[in-house]
Amino acid sequence: MENSVVNKKETRSHYIHLGAWALLQIIVWNIPPVGALTATGMHTLAAFVGLLYGLCFVKQYAIPCLMCPLIMTFSGAYGGDVIAAYAAGFSSSPFIMMFSILLVSGMVQYSGLAKALATRILNARMTKGRPWALTFCILFASTILTVFIHPLIILAIMIELVIDIYRKLNMKGNRWTLFILLDTCVLCIQSCLAMPFQQGPTLMYSIMTAFDSRISIINYTVPNMIMNGVYTLALLAFCFFITWLLCRGCVDEVRNYVPETVEPLNEDMKLALGVLIVYVLIQLIPNFLPNSAVKTLLVSPSVTGYSALFACVAMFIRKRDGSRFVTFDQLAGSGFNWFALLMLVGLGAVCGPMTSESTGILQWLTDIVQPICERLSPYALYVFLVAFCLIATNVIDNIAVIFVIIPVIYVVCVQVGTNPAAMLSALFPAIQMGILVPGATPHIAMVFAKEDTGYISFGRLSGWSLLRSLFVFIISITLGWLMMGLFVDPFTL
Repeated sequence: MENSVVNKKETRSHYIHLGAWALLQIIVWNIPPVGALTATGMHTLAAFVGLLYGLCFVKQYAIPCLMCPLIMTFSGAYGGDVIAAYAAGFSSSPFIMMFSILLVSGMVQYSGLAKALATRILNARMTKGRPWALTFCILFASTILTVFIHPLIILAIMIELVIDIYRKLNMKGNRWTLFILLDTCVLCIQSCLAMPFQQGPTLMYSIMTAFDSRISIINYTVPNMIMNGVYTLALLAFCFFITWLLCRGCVDEVRNYVPETVEPLNEDMKLALGVLIVYVLIQLIPNFLPNSAVKTLLVSPSVTGYSALFACVAMFIRKRDGSRFVTFDQLAGSGFNWFALLMLVGLGAVCGPMTSESTGILQWLTDIVQPICERLSPYALYVFLVAFCLIATNVIDNIAVIFVIIPVIYVVCVQVGTNPAAMLSALFPAIQMGILVPGATPHIAMVFAKEDTGYISFGRLSGWSLLRSLFVFIISITLGWLMMGLFVDPFTL
């Protein structure tokens, strides 16, 4: 009887949210365009708002994700070509990259390597029965590894590792478990921003370089490393402190953990570990090589190509008895995070048109932001931009935020006499830290996708994400402003 009542409530809630999802899109779709927005732009915003609502509230997340390209077919952005709309989703760079990375993650999970590593971490002398040592090790490892390696690689592996630790400890619905997963994501997003060879800093500086060739990542590598390195350390300290402060009553299972006998790695685990080590090293080594044909060759595949290559390597390997190490079905079955992949299908269909002149969305946002910025003092301008970027990157794709805000930064900084390079680097965390809702970034989508494991819940994850966003805002308007003096004025170069 009780299950019947619960099912009726879930069914009612499901149809209510589906109705709200459809109604919201119909309303926005029919709002007359304003400012630089075109009818196509308003239709694109309607599809995006519907996708965001669906990701947050519709339990069958595949419905809004797969419907989004179909809705975009009629927006005017794809000329009514349904194949083009779906192709934009399934062929987007984030989707392809995530698809490849999750194959490597599947190898780690299927082979049992993640579980074996989790057992070793729990039984290590430094962490055994010591929750705060364990907490720091997880957060510190996530931070250091992401400084050099693409954050989605580390996040995909660390999430599985952490979940296996929770399974051993039987810690479902625990605040400590939620904090660790959330902060692993937060630190993976931030810690890659200091390095000039990471995708985010390179992209953002390259857009600024189009306005002024002197404002390049090469000219500002050291001050950017210092500024975002300090941000990273501050965020690591905050994440650890807030977990210690608010989770002291949630870690009895860690303290009372009974050590297990740590079994040696079996052949599958050793093979997975070997493939994983080479996979990481081959992407890390080029960063320390001088410019040469060899470096160019090693850098060219990028994380997407290397992930696909090493998934193929894993499928090629035969074990000592002649049997296959792993098959594609096993990689996909263990590694594919369908929430993140289907979210990227939906986002891929709407994000391209968002940056297109046919929608007018970028110009509309610029027309709103630039007049406000021109009336502010340098510090007030900086605070406004931090707040705008932090809010915007949590509700729309951060690529759109980047293309809107960087031209504004350059134009307004020249007008008020502030260094555009310093302003850009100081805004990196605010631009990238999309963590409040699943559609904000692929990084947080991977965490939200673990809701079905029972270790996190949507409402609590969003609520505690707000606290992390507030801290990013505070360190940006204090430490960021103070460290702008590290940057040489580009007009003196």
